[in-house]
Amino acid sequence: MYEYLCGVIEIEAAYAYMRYQKNGMAQTLLRQLKYQGSSQTGFVLGKWLGHAMVSDKLQFDCIVPVPLHLSRMRKRGYNQSLEIAKGMSKVLGTPIMQHAIVRVSMSTSQAKKSRLDRFKSNQSEYQVVNQSILEKKRVLLVDDVITTGATITSISKLLLDHGVKALSVACLATGK
Repeated sequence: MYEYLCGVIEIEAAYAYMRYQKNGMAQTLLRQLKYQGSSQTGFVLGKWLGHAMVSDKLQFDCIVPVPLHLSRMRKRGYNQSLEIAKGMSKVLGTPIMQHAIVRVSMSTSQAKKSRLDRFKSNQSEYQVVNQSILEKKRVLLVDDVITTGATITSISKLLLDHGVKALSVACLATGK
């Protein structure tokens, strides 16, 4: 995944716990997490991902989960990326900056969009809430799954434009 993202955004490291395949284990677990109300799945998988990262000995100042739009958050009851981040934080001992960025516009689920539409729609969907809390920080950006990289690319550029010193990304699963 690092090689895939490296030419697009400036990242220090990239982590993915599983490979996403149709009808595979990652798809089953992500469906439980996102659509069947199993927030605990995110926490447990986040701990596993955190344990897999420990050997790299990279230090992060904070973990920033990809935010959900408020209406989707209300519908689901939780942010799956935040649940993953909580598990990672427990293992890595790194604080979570849950409100560092917000999703300001609501669009169709990424899963229902084409690759091109994912990149088009992500360009202005997110905003930094408080630049001073991110400046000169080593940030670990966390999402549940990276398929096209549109969400991660958009948020990464936003964070780097707002003074983040070093950026790494992590996800439970990737299609790349």
